[in-house]
Amino acid sequence: MKSRNLLILLLALALGAAACGSDGEGTVEAAPLIVVDGSDATDAEPPDADASVDEPDADATGTPAEQTNEELALEFTQCMRGEGVDLADPAVNADGSIQLFQPGANSNIDPNDPDVTDAFEVCGDLIAGASFLPGAGLDQSELEDTLLGFTQCLRDLGFDVDDPDLSGGFAGGPAGIFGDNFDPTDPANADAVQECQAAFGAGGPFGGNN
Repeated sequence: MKSRNLLILLLALALGAAACGSDGEGTVEAAPLIVVDGSDATDAEPPDADASVDEPDADATGTPAEQTNEELALEFTQCMRGEGVDLADPAVNADGSIQLFQPGANSNIDPNDPDVTDAFEVCGDLIAGASFLPGAGLDQSELEDTLLGFTQCLRDLGFDVDDPDLSGGFAGGPAGIFGDNFDPTDPANADAVQECQAAFGAGGPFGGNN
């Protein structure tokens, strides 16, 4: 699989799984959520011309400090909006882990929409390698093996699924990645996706990772 196609698949799966989730009374959250809100940036008061301006943090070599996970997640979200996808702001759990897609917050967005996958194509590089991404810490080969483990789990649950194949690109979104008989973004399959995401390790790929 090509690494970019794999990233898009994991983002689409995460979006679909979160859209099927809920933050209502019937769901117990692992930790309270704090929304990282980027909507007020343009409403801030202009700085006082006579006030000193803090420069961005830099290390001893003068290199700007790395962006925080919150900043990376917010930049990605704003990029997606710029591409026409009205993605909700990311959230931070009380333990500091990031939820790029809030549960239930993006139910109006279809991960199989070509406009959405095109936006992932444009914006994905902004968070490539971020520690909160699905499968963070795994190399390309490990991610592919893990995705095959996810597929085998679906088979063990009785689903007729093909091995995922992204070599031909990502046209059409994740709906057909596992064959014609299983759409991982279908709410009817949410329980199976939730159970099998354990193949990706603690927390799975669809929750918040540090």
